[in-house]
Amino acid sequence: MLIRFANALKELVNKYGNVIPIRMGGDEFLVIAINKDMNDIEEMIYDLKLSTHDNDLLKHIGFSYGYAQNNNANKPFRRVMTEADANQYTMKVSKKEAKENLEKFFKSLV
Repeated sequence: MLIRFANALKELVNKYGNVIPIRMGGDEFLVIAINKDMNDIEEMIYDLKLSTHDNDLLKHIGFSYGYAQNNNANKPFRRVMTEADANQYTMKVSKKEAKENLEKFFKSLV
């Protein structure tokens, strides 16, 4: 799965340029997109979702993500990383709540 995800990141590099994917460790990746606006970022995430999607659940790669932008505001890199990490955490919490609600629904059917 990690190799497939890394290959999907390579596709982003080839398609968009000025994209630096970095494996932080384990299953965590950082993608630095240089001179990209929010539309570019959202398009890249959409492409990444397409290239990691598979109807075969054994091949499908689901992932959570968070992103932040510097906007030439000269924010320190650490602050941009903190914002992206907070956004990712928000997504993870949302996914967890959706999963719990789905489980409750199925249990109510029994």
